Amino acid sequence: MDATSDVLVNLENGLVAVALKPGKDVKDEDLRSTLTEAGYTLQSIERTSETFEEIRTRLKSKP
Repeated sequence: MDATSDVLVNLENGLVAVALKPGKDVKDEDLRSTLTEAGYTLQSIERTSETFEEIRTRLKSKP
């Protein structure tokens, strides 16, 4: 997607994180469609201000 700057996929935790380019946005329904077309089963979409580094650190600290 043109509005994304980075994507993090963690299958172990069932997480796909998408970083947006500054000033860009993606509608939830567009994101849902893109992810399901890619073969993922989407349970929810949560928007957060966490950085990718914070997400990676949180995932590494999970038992």
